[in-house]
Amino acid sequence: MHDVPQRIVVGVSAEPEADELTLSACDRHTFAHVAWLAERVDAEIHLVHVIDFIDERLGEEEDNVDGPVKAALRDALEALADTTSAKTEIVFRRGKPWRQLIAEAEAWDADLIAVSPRRESLGLTDRIFHGSTAARVLRRSERSVWVVDREAHTPIEKVLALVDGSPVSQLVLDAAGALTQALGGKRYALRCLDYPEDISMKRLADAEEAIAEYHRAVHDKAKAELDALVGDHPCEVLFSEDWVVRAAPKVIEQHDIDLVVLSSTSRTGLADLLGSTAEKLLQRSIASAWVVQPKND
Repeated sequence: MHDVPQRIVVGVSAEPEADELTLSACDRHTFAHVAWLAERVDAEIHLVHVIDFIDERLGEEEDNVDGPVKAALRDALEALADTTSAKTEIVFRRGKPWRQLIAEAEAWDADLIAVSPRRESLGLTDRIFHGSTAARVLRRSERSVWVVDREAHTPIEKVLALVDGSPVSQLVLDAAGALTQALGGKRYALRCLDYPEDISMKRLADAEEAIAEYHRAVHDKAKAELDALVGDHPCEVLFSEDWVVRAAPKVIEQHDIDLVVLSSTSRTGLADLLGSTAEKLLQRSIASAWVVQPKND
């Protein structure tokens, strides 16, 4: 069984506003969710502030941590850390946010990186993945990544696992199962079916009957595979014949899903989840996404 995270890296960054540097509401929201989870699974947090812009108030030296600006930022971060009972350490880094978050996770051997999906200042078409920190962390990290949606809320009670029958589906189901067991929630699994033989079968004399039988066989095989993967922990199994990018948001809305668990690698149906399919899925989704990474043995 997949374990719940014990070490969580969450990134925040100050934004210049008037004569002050402030933490974004989006980052505060993400930290609140991380804190909520950490308190319930007894996890530790590294609250990582990454300076990713040039500001004269910060000075030129990377190690200039004693100036008034850094002191003010530390006060703000400590105030944020004080909102949780989970053990929280404040870490300052300078550089590209995605690179520094991954570096911190690797140095600390963290289980999970939590990020905000977008900044308020980004436009509609760019606000989630185009050039975002979340996108780069997802594509480069070997650790699991939690993209906390701005509209997400706690408690996390309903968790949806997106599976496709490939070996990583077990990892996704186990991660969803571990979370729901630890949080007292309910696990769902969605399998989107496809029928690649439909076109060729349309030429048959009894095409309608043959296609119907073929669809039943595909469904029965998928159900048997999924039943074997689910294990003993309860799980409501759902099937769809639509594309996962269209099907998942509908399921999320219909079942009031709080968190979607998926993998960074899979086969047809969820392929390219770190590319256009993932971007479209997460842009349409109204829930946070937990992207698990297969371990390289």
